[in-house]
Amino acid sequence: MTAETIAASAASPAEQGASPRRGAKGSAEGASDHGSSTRERAMNIAMRNFTERGYDATSMREIAEELGVSKAALYYHFTSKEDIVRSLLDGYIADLNALDARVEAGMTFTELLDAWREFTLARGLRIARFNMVNQAVLKNFGVNKSMGRERLNGMLAKLAPADFPDASMVRLRLAFFMVSIVVFVREGLDLSEAEILAEAHSMALETIHGLGLR
Repeated sequence: MTAETIAASAASPAEQGASPRRGAKGSAEGASDHGSSTRERAMNIAMRNFTERGYDATSMREIAEELGVSKAALYYHFTSKEDIVRSLLDGYIADLNALDARVEAGMTFTELLDAWREFTLARGLRIARFNMVNQAVLKNFGVNKSMGRERLNGMLAKLAPADFPDASMVRLRLAFFMVSIVVFVREGLDLSEAEILAEAHSMALETIHGLGLR
């Protein structure tokens, strides 16, 4: 599978065709919110504003206005800004747990790489964008910023052969880490997050095969 094919498959429907809002090319937060549930649209609008303007500078009223509903209607889905962020974090942790369970059941490194790419696109990038602007806020939620990395390292260790050299594990961890840092390397590049993610995936796949793994 080529990097171009991966980029096309990894891109959300918004990235594949919808016009970005507020000029955020290739960002899931900048894409059109039409066609999804009201709750998901509210989440997208909130997270985009939290990332672009800051958590403290964004009000529930502003989220409701952009969503095109009353504050009461928004409160039906989320009781507060804290509730929105907590919902995001709960989904992130739930998906991490589900992926860990799949590793326990048996996966190849290539399958884990594909799953980690999808997890990053669906959950990880949102957390990374939010954290870049609202580090103190995320800390108040009691979130360990290293949680994703630590869980991934644990998954890799579960799949690695018993006699796997530490030097090879370093290369493997770095390969997977490349997939996780898309949001940090995009500055100044005319590429979408999905395109950068596809390149990182291709490089990581080369490392896996270079280590004689599958």
